[in-house]
Amino acid sequence: IPDMNNILDRDDRTIMKRAIFSTQRQSLPPVTTHNMIDDSTDPILSTIRR
Repeated sequence: IPDMNNILDRDDRTIMKRAIFSTQRQSLPPVTTHNMIDDSTDPILSTIRR
């Protein structure tokens, strides 16, 4: 198995780390992939958000 230091130089590793850290989030991801009208009264979404 090749060593990562032989494949990527320091700048490449820095760019990769920044890309990985930028995708991390501190909060939960959205429950839905679209906007819902009056989602606060939807029983399914209310259950998921508990």
